[in-house]
Amino acid sequence: MMDDGLIARFWKKVKKTPGCWEWLGSKDRKGYGRIKETLRNGNLKAHRVSYELHLGPIPTGLWVLHTCDNPSCVCPDHLFLGTNDDNVKDQLAKGRSRKGERNANAYLTPADIKEIHQARARGESCRSIAERLSISRSNVYMILEGHSWKHVAKD
Repeated sequence: MMDDGLIARFWKKVKKTPGCWEWLGSKDRKGYGRIKETLRNGNLKAHRVSYELHLGPIPTGLWVLHTCDNPSCVCPDHLFLGTNDDNVKDQLAKGRSRKGERNANAYLTPADIKEIHQARARGESCRSIAERLSISRSNVYMILEGHSWKHVAKD
């Protein structure tokens, strides 16, 4: 249950527009609104607070997802419940996943992926490829089997 102070602070940081309701308060690095929850001395995600205020409790293990793909939106009409798998499927369906070189942690490039396939076709061992590119053998296997970097053409 939310206390009246939290609810009052929530509304002070919401700008209603005809589409999304924008969160004007602090945000995390991914753009999701954050609001201080004084009872437990922690932060809550603003869209989750909005969901509970307007639509009811969030069952354990479920996420609050956005139909609008705007992480700072707190409009209850744009929020729905789903699992982590639902969230991943939604990201993929809408082209929001950061695959390959768009991933900030990516070490390889599309040219490296093509070279891995070409090197293996020439008979080079996975161990040799991995050592040459300073990656693990399991990473090479995942690429060759199409479990990662499958968006890059093999030729």
